[in-house]
Amino acid sequence: MDWEIQASLRNGNSVKPNGLLGIKLPSYDSNGYPERLNANLKQDEEQEECYARAIDYPTKETLIDYIEDAFNARESRKDLIVNKRDKFSYNRTC
Repeated sequence: MDWEIQASLRNGNSVKPNGLLGIKLPSYDSNGYPERLNANLKQDEEQEECYARAIDYPTKETLIDYIEDAFNARESRKDLIVNKRDKFSYNRTC
C-alpha cells in the first residue's frame, strides 16, 4: 500500500498528485493508517491544514463530498504534501 500512496503524492512539472482519502472500513484495525498517509493528516490541534483526509465509513452523500474535496486538494492543498520517506521495496503486512 505504501507505494500506491507514494505514487499518488508525486507532484511535479509533468505529474499532478492524486487526491488522498483514508476511509475507516468496518473491519478497521486500531493500529492506524499507513505511515505515509498519517504524515499527510493533521498532526495536532495547532496545525491549521493538511493534504489528506481520513473519515469513518461514510454515507453515499458524505463520500461524494469527500471525493470532491480530495479532487480539489490536488491544486488547492498540493503545497502541503509530505512525501519524503523512501518508498518501501515491498509492501508491509497489514
